[in-house]
Amino acid sequence: MKIFYISGDKISLISKGLFCLSALLVTSAIGSSLSFQRGNDQIVYRLAPFDLVQVSIYGQEDLTTTQRISDEGKMFLPLLGGVSVGGKTVAQVSTLIEELYVSRGYLREPVASINIEEFSPKVVTVLGEVETPGPVEIPPGRNSIPILVAVAGAGGFTGLAKLSDVQVKAAGVDTSQHHQRTVNVSDSLKSGDSDPNGHYLVEPDDIVFVPKRVF
Repeated sequence: MKIFYISGDKISLISKGLFCLSALLVTSAIGSSLSFQRGNDQIVYRLAPFDLVQVSIYGQEDLTTTQRISDEGKMFLPLLGGVSVGGKTVAQVSTLIEELYVSRGYLREPVASINIEEFSPKVVTVLGEVETPGPVEIPPGRNSIPILVAVAGAGGFTGLAKLSDVQVKAAGVDTSQHHQRTVNVSDSLKSGDSDPNGHYLVEPDDIVFVPKRVF
């Protein structure tokens, strides 16, 4: 059984999981809407490059290490070397490390504990017809935020914003149409939580562009 507990900005996990880390991720901006999706990813924190993470094995103090995840998404663990942890949940990383120590013959029944000591900074950029264009911080412990929360962080829409044609360009991709999405948020502002477009998730380094209405 894995048990999660929260202490300050640390998240600890001890052996096989019951509680979803998404409980940490709920904020007043999105209420209890844990099912909002971008693609197939639900709102649950996944380790990211430059997160500061402590890994320890119960009863094996010499295997404890605290380090930042590399830009390639790896941690370098005692005896194991490089282990890819970026994009995985705390539960997945704990299970992976336990399995590696067993499969490589180092330990029989390891119990891995993962502490996130510090979350890496993450931002999205909101441009165009908003009051204060520029970067908007994603709260610590989150991999994404709803598009309307990002716009609110940029001061909200101007009176000239075209709400039916908000453009989202995914991070690290070219400008081809395949890698961009048009999000119609006008209905969301009228209907509230019933329209999923307002909860479309934007991720670190995404660019949100709000065009001007043409009269």
